[in-house]
Amino acid sequence: MANESNGGSICMEEYDKNGYVILPNGLMIRHQNKYETDFIFEEIFVENVYLKNGITIQDGSCIFDIGANIGLFSLYAFQNYNDIKVFACEPSPELCEIIRFNTKEYKENIYIMQCGVSDENSEAYFTFYPGYSIISGFNADYNEDFKAIKAGILADGDIKDDFEDICLNEMVKQKLNDKVEYKCQIKTISSIIHEYGVEQIDLLKIDAEKCEIGILKGIEENDWPKIKQIVMELHDPDSGTRDDIGRLLLSKGFVLTMEEEESLRGSGIINLYAVSSSGFTKQIRKTSSKAEADGILPAENIGIAVSANFTAEPLLEGLQFWKSKLQVPVTNSISPYNQVFQELLNSQSTFAANASGMNVILLKLDDWLRYRKAHEDGYPDGTRNKPVIADDTKYMLSVMGDFIMALKSYSVRSNVFTLLILCPVSPNYFQGSSYDSVLNQLESDLADCVNKLGAVELMKASDYHDRYGVEDIFDPLSDSMGHIPYTAEYYNFLATLIIRRLYSLKNNPYKVLILDCDNTIWKGVCGELGADGVKIDGIYKQFQKFLVKKHNEGFLLCLCSKNNENDVWEVFNKNKGMILKKQHITDSRINWLPKSENIKSLAE
Repeated sequence: MANESNGGSICMEEYDKNGYVILPNGLMIRHQNKYETDFIFEEIFVENVYLKNGITIQDGSCIFDIGANIGLFSLYAFQNYNDIKVFACEPSPELCEIIRFNTKEYKENIYIMQCGVSDENSEAYFTFYPGYSIISGFNADYNEDFKAIKAGILADGDIKDDFEDICLNEMVKQKLNDKVEYKCQIKTISSIIHEYGVEQIDLLKIDAEKCEIGILKGIEENDWPKIKQIVMELHDPDSGTRDDIGRLLLSKGFVLTMEEEESLRGSGIINLYAVSSSGFTKQIRKTSSKAEADGILPAENIGIAVSANFTAEPLLEGLQFWKSKLQVPVTNSISPYNQVFQELLNSQSTFAANASGMNVILLKLDDWLRYRKAHEDGYPDGTRNKPVIADDTKYMLSVMGDFIMALKSYSVRSNVFTLLILCPVSPNYFQGSSYDSVLNQLESDLADCVNKLGAVELMKASDYHDRYGVEDIFDPLSDSMGHIPYTAEYYNFLATLIIRRLYSLKNNPYKVLILDCDNTIWKGVCGELGADGVKIDGIYKQFQKFLVKKHNEGFLLCLCSKNNENDVWEVFNKNKGMILKKQHITDSRINWLPKSENIKSLAE
């Protein structure tokens, strides 16, 4: 969206009335409107808005520029990268001619098509606004276009009085009344792929007013793997299209980020960045400080970032208690209320800013229904005492599907471990076997997803109730007043689970077990009783089972014993009660030297 009120002073060094301009980088181009060129140049050449959040261009890239306008993005690519190939689509014949002039130096590497792009090959009427070309489109809506133009003009300032408002409205009306309509050819992306034999699209750039979902639906299933990155300016004042596009791209395996530019805030325009998950490599950041090498938490602060679909601030008291008690350098942060999906998808979120430590998601599944319109009268008091109905079940399964796609997208971008805790649902809402089956299905779907992800762990809080003696869980009054569903004690319990997991995560685990033999892995002294005289029963039998289990988990087992070596191995070879076998032992020091020296020798 252009900001006309600036008068284009930022970008234009020279300008004449014949439609030519010399840009600050010395490039002479033709253009349509001075203020639009100002804005687009600033976006593309200065702010690099299309190359953010993991979007890149490389030498030799193939770019689809849908809604090319006057071709500035194509020019940017040609000027900064070698051997670029561009397919530029623009419905307006006036703008196509400008693109041809602006890219004539690269005519061997650019295919300019005067066409629209949608979900089927056809024809349609295209509305072109000469005075405000960047909102031209196939879905002209006078009221929406009026608001969009006005928001763009007002991006850097407010109306000071009624007279200014009247003048501004007249200016916008004039721009809308000067429209031109063309009957235009429509192509799908797949038809262009097939027509030109395109094997890979390294970047699909879309800036097509209100046509975004149709463009994506025009990609055939077997063509999706050819697309590596997508960046689009999304015109979506009501968020419905954004959600549809998000679900579609997530289902195709893309990692998503959405941003609203400060200059366009309130205009309903957001930027969407999508990168095929096959292009990401998951790598959990590790520090190499001496503190971690010694098996303690690092000296630098590590972050715990928490997001929940209920009020999470009461956690802070418990987290602060453990921080002080354990003397751990933790910085705690709680994301804004009920922003779990936003935390997973937004590159500017609290989760994204957490470069070390652990992100925590707290989910209370029944709260996905808390503000559902069909049950509004059942929720204001916080009791949610209406039974789950079939439509609720369908809705919750749908939300879980969306959550799983968002979690998958997040997991391939995240650089820290993520703990996902399922918190208890309110007993007044889910009761009986039929409701249990709904929860079981939701939990099962989530567990299946998490098991396939790297660095995400699912924990069910109720599994630890007995261990910690949890009894008092729910607080209906605080739930109804501030969506604080649990007692202070239960929030402290959740904080304990979080800190214990962080502590185990950041401390280097023991990997080697060094074992004595006599009266340790068996009962008796082998040098006195012989191989068959020592006993492997009771606690010794259980201990050997434990050791074999640890071996199978990856632990290294070593023997360090003051004994005759032959006596020890005779027990392993001849005693039928031995569960621990010689092949389980990685190394040994069996002699009469001090054990401290033998342990040092094993460690070398």
